[in-house]
Order: sequence, then structure tokens, then C-alpha cells
Amino acid sequence: MQTPETKNKRRPMQLPMLLGVGALVLGIGGSVLRDRMLGAQPATVEKPLPFDALPVNETRSTEFMQPVAAVIDDETASKLARRADPKMMSYMGDRPDLSASGSTQTTKDVPFFGNLDGATPDDHEHRHTLLEHPGLTISYSGQRRTANWVSWDVTEQDLKGRPLMPRQLTEDPRAGGPQWLGKADEIIDAKLIPLQLCPPQDRLSDKTAQQSTYLITNVVPSYVAVANGPWQDFEQHCRGLVKQGFVCHVIAGTIVDDLHQRTVPKSSIFIPDALWKAVLVSPPGVRSASDVDEHCQLLVIRVPNRPDITDKSWQAYTTTAAALDATTGLNLLMSFKGDIADMLRKAPAGPMPVPMR
Repeated sequence: MQTPETKNKRRPMQLPMLLGVGALVLGIGGSVLRDRMLGAQPATVEKPLPFDALPVNETRSTEFMQPVAAVIDDETASKLARRADPKMMSYMGDRPDLSASGSTQTTKDVPFFGNLDGATPDDHEHRHTLLEHPGLTISYSGQRRTANWVSWDVTEQDLKGRPLMPRQLTEDPRAGGPQWLGKADEIIDAKLIPLQLCPPQDRLSDKTAQQSTYLITNVVPSYVAVANGPWQDFEQHCRGLVKQGFVCHVIAGTIVDDLHQRTVPKSSIFIPDALWKAVLVSPPGVRSASDVDEHCQLLVIRVPNRPDITDKSWQAYTTTAAALDATTGLNLLMSFKGDIADMLRKAPAGPMPVPMR
């Protein structure tokens, strides 16, 4: 039996116990309530925003675009190119190279095949103006408003990178004579397209060099059947050789019949009668024409610039250096050693094996 004294002694001890139990109950109840509230929310998984979901006609800041550009793939870039507005094209044209390889240092070198027509930077007649740009060298005719030839090299490093978004053709500030930048729309209307002799795909690793391919002096009027047929097929064949470890030293040019001139309608822009390209395929280490030996291969094509071209294979248009010299009046192998030039000049047309060292 409890005495009043015992009850009085225990009563002060019950208050802290009650407070502790209450706090425990409130804690448990709060946790249960929180879990139930969170459980009512559907689980969300963060996913990257699809690029196509972005409205293309809205102005975007560089800060917003940068993280998206960091993950954009080539297919999406190509898709965007067809629907991008000028502001988008301007930004994407300046976006940094996203490849692991980075960019290469571009220097002005002597063209591998040499200066075939003696072009000079201060040509007052504007027939053979020498234009040196990062990644390519051009001999430009201001009178014909088209390139005589364009020279460049392609290595494995040049093919490492991402293509820039399509850029508008730009005038060449170093070229003498009139340029036909404002006539690009008329070229397309005449079922011709502006063909870049040095394609931007050969200049992926260096943004500055790739921008040089959009100079109007690197562009010639070409029929779609040629540009999308054997010419493109040959470009892809050469890039395939480069990916195998070879180096392609390239020069491409135009043939114009001055006696039977063809011009773009409502302009004085000459339409080339034919396009030609010569490619010296070599193992790595061949840096000049004097280094060329029997371990190298010369491929030459001459494609009539007509809308009725049906054969898309580049092999159908192979020729020899001797035949090309006779047509153009150039000396394609002028910088090569005599015995090597003699061997390559009359080499049979068509692909030949390329022995490795």
C-alpha cells in the first residue's frame, strides 16, 4: 500500500517521462507523415533536354547554349542546320571544338605540288592571284571569278573533330577583282550549287582552317550531279585512305574554255567546263614533293561539269598527270624528282596498291 509520502515522491518523476514519451511519439508521427507526403510525389529521373524541344526562333544566350552544345551530336547538328535562324548559326559557327584532339596550329606552307601557274599576291591582271589562308592555298582568277586551283593536305589529325554549323559564304579580303558572293542565290536557281573545292570535312580539327573553306575564292559553280556524284565519291575515298594511316596531298582546280564561255545567268561568273583533282597518297613523313618515292601513289580525276552526269563512281573519270597537263597547260609534277615524276606522269589510270614502308 502506497503511503502519501511515496505518491508525492514519484509524482515529480512522471512529468519528465511524459515529456520524453510525447517527443518520441511526435518524432515518429512526423517521420511517417513526411514519408507519406513524399510517397505521394511520383519519382522523377533527370533526363537531358532533347535539343529538338528547344524553339529555334527564340534568342538564346551563350550561357544557356553552352551546356547543350557540349553534348550535341553530329546528327542533331545536321538537323539543326536546316532549321537554324541566323542568330543560332552565328553562335554555333563560333562554338569551340568539342573533340578530345583539340585544334592544331595552322601555318602557311608551300603548296605540296608547288605554285603551278606562278600566282602572286600582287597580280595586277587578276588572273592568277595567290591567296594563302590557314589550311589551304588558292590561285584565284578575278577575271573568271573562279579558282584556278586550291591546294591542301589531309592527315588523320585533320579529320578529328566536329563539323561547324553551316556558315554563309564570305568574301575573301585578299582577292583582287570582283567576287560573286551576292550571286549565290542565282547559282542555285540555275541548278548549280556552290562547290567548295577544299571541303570543310577535310578541316575538322582546326576551326580557323575550316572557316577558310567558306571563302568565296574556294567555291566554284558546279552542277548537282557532279558535286553529289563522282566528286563526293572521290572525297570520301581519299578520307578513307587517310583513316587507314596515309596522308593525302591534294590539289583541285577548274578547266575553262575561253572560246566557248559559259556563265551563270545574269552574271559574269564563269562556269567551269570540267573539274579536276590530283591526290598524292603517301605514308606519313612525306612532307614535300622531293620526298616522294615509289612508295607513293598518284590519283587524278577529271570530271566534266555537266548536269547529265550519271556515273557516280570516281573511277569512271580517272586520268593521268600527262593527260591533265596537256589539257590545262600546267606541269602537275613540276616539284617532283625527275625519275619519280616520269614514273607517275604516265601511270595507268585507276587505283593502284599503296605499299607501306
